[in-house]
Amino acid sequence: MKSILDLALEQLDTDGPVSHGALHLFPLTGGPHTEDGLLLLGEAMQAGIVEAVEVDDEGSVPYVRVINKGDRSVLILDGDELIGARQNRVANSSVLLPAETEVILPVSCVERGRWSRSTAAFLAGDSSPHTALRRLNSRVVRESLIRGRGHVGDQNAVWEEVDHFADAYEAPSPTRALQDSRSQLSGLTREFLELSEGLPSGTRGIAIFVGSRPIAVEVLPGPRCFTRAVGKLLSGYAFAAIEAGRTGVSAATPGAAHARTLLEAMARADREEHPGVGDGRDVRLRSTGVIGHALVTEKGLMHAVAFAD
Repeated sequence: MKSILDLALEQLDTDGPVSHGALHLFPLTGGPHTEDGLLLLGEAMQAGIVEAVEVDDEGSVPYVRVINKGDRSVLILDGDELIGARQNRVANSSVLLPAETEVILPVSCVERGRWSRSTAAFLAGDSSPHTALRRLNSRVVRESLIRGRGHVGDQNAVWEEVDHFADAYEAPSPTRALQDSRSQLSGLTREFLELSEGLPSGTRGIAIFVGSRPIAVEVLPGPRCFTRAVGKLLSGYAFAAIEAGRTGVSAATPGAAHARTLLEAMARADREEHPGVGDGRDVRLRSTGVIGHALVTEKGLMHAVAFAD
């Protein structure tokens, strides 16, 4: 019997790319949608339905407490950023938080130079980490799960990547905060974010290429969730294209067959299943050239992402 992930991936349709410069987005449509009654973390926090706070008065760098006070499930995507409290963090993995429950969320710090309370609770970030950082966390969390250590990251490696990003773009931050560095570079990403306007109705995911080089494929539970998340996701993927422009990578446009090949590589990847932090199962994906993960429940696919590695 085919798995929930297999069924979801094979039912996706691929359309021609929407492009700017070297960045090419192949829209993914079709398949069963599993987003009814579902909120994303950012919209739930802004509505006051979900609260994210330090685990206690002292705080703990690798964990935060997330409380869902509403009657709808909330989807946290890997890389979702929490701003404030004692220091900014990003979610290490995707998590489905059922109604009226709370979880201790494994996170990584992306603000090395602060450990002082700036707000009582976290605010929702509006950007996603660049691809290299999300790929790093995906690989490290997989290794941690295999060792039975849970969804923990490699904090020193994350700090090094955040510092590398700030140095590469000459965007220093007084507290070495990824958000501060990115905010200085908004002018570089603006036209890439506008690509979302060219994606067709019903898009629930994208296959991302820079020139003919695959970057990632990412699928959400349905078009409503995708529409709300795509700006944030593109804020991270844009830097792969910006870096390519700086190094002279060709902007050649790949064909739809290339996007299908990336999906097939994701489907063929070796898998290990682990209990999710919230509801569902965390499926870790690894094969030659691909690293990623998927969150599945009895309802279907909640989130899947695979990075070219």
